[in-house]
Amino acid sequence: MLVLIVDDDNLIVEMTSRLVSTIENITPAGFTDPIQALAWCRLNEPDVVMVDYHMPELDGLEFIREFRSLPGKEATPIIMVTSETDETLKHRALKLGANDFISKPVKLPELKARIMKSLEFLDPSRRRAD
Repeated sequence: MLVLIVDDDNLIVEMTSRLVSTIENITPAGFTDPIQALAWCRLNEPDVVMVDYHMPELDGLEFIREFRSLPGKEATPIIMVTSETDETLKHRALKLGANDFISKPVKLPELKARIMKSLEFLDPSRRRAD
């Protein structure tokens, strides 16, 4: 299974990738540039997307909007990762297609539980037998 990680902070991408790679049968794909991540998504099929809210050029909300507009990406689980506690932000993200939220700093038990829960809702025809 492939988890896309998008955050403009390289250290966070590296740390989250390390955490994700400890989960059995999960491979991370990390990007610090959301525009490059979207380009990658045009050619690749992540099973779960983790996206930060605060990013330059394209914030997490706009990333979700753009990602959801790509063919075949309507049902891919998206987890927004943020230190924001604003309920309005969460409502906006949900309206755009986010499925879940993780608060920073990310901790392995919560990360694992939320990724595994997201994968439960993945269309069976898209599940890989990695």
